[in-house]
Amino acid sequence: MLLLVLMLALGYAVYRWVPAAHEPVRHIDIRVPGTHVTPAEVRAAIGPLARAPFFAVDLHGIERRVRALPWVYRVSVRRLWPDTVRVEVTEQRAVAQWGEDALLNPHGELFRPPRKSFPAGLPRIDGSLARKQALIEAFLDMDRMVQAGSGGHHAARLVEDRRGAWRLWLDNGLEIALGRRAQQRRLQRVMRVYRRILAGREAEVRHLDARYSNGLAIAWQGGGNNDAQGDR
Repeated sequence: MLLLVLMLALGYAVYRWVPAAHEPVRHIDIRVPGTHVTPAEVRAAIGPLARAPFFAVDLHGIERRVRALPWVYRVSVRRLWPDTVRVEVTEQRAVAQWGEDALLNPHGELFRPPRKSFPAGLPRIDGSLARKQALIEAFLDMDRMVQAGSGGHHAARLVEDRRGAWRLWLDNGLEIALGRRAQQRRLQRVMRVYRRILAGREAEVRHLDARYSNGLAIAWQGGGNNDAQGDR
């Protein structure tokens, strides 16, 4: 008797399951906890791939299409019985701008969303892609130096030109020429001068030149210079 009941239950389950497995997906559950990717964009990227029968849905194809959206970092796609596909998106997080047309995420990876979608106020790094990791690490070190030495300001932009010379801008607009070698040691020297001479007077300074072996030049607004000569 028990065996008969089990067989009937199994038969009923198969009777319900087989037709349902061939029914089209009825619901796309899109989860996008961010600001740059919308459910509508995800739905448009998926397109007709979600109209297949439940077990025929191309999960990898959906993942590839959604991951191609410029602000998407990671995608998880799975079936939920009996008629749902869930798409969960992890959005990219920009920590800096790289050059004119790219952003950096916290892992040091570049991504290129539309320029108009770039968040305002990001620090910026310009240089050769071959030097990307070294410049990122140097920028982070310099930002810590600037915060400690300036009373809370931040590094805002680092540029390495084709000759390998560096220029650093702070978030108060102060420009510092650091040259082609010993840039971090030169910035430490700048921060010592900053605490003694420049704190509270940043608006009076045009730029600083730290490319000297034992000093730096301060170019004041209005044309005055305090120049420390040395080997550049």
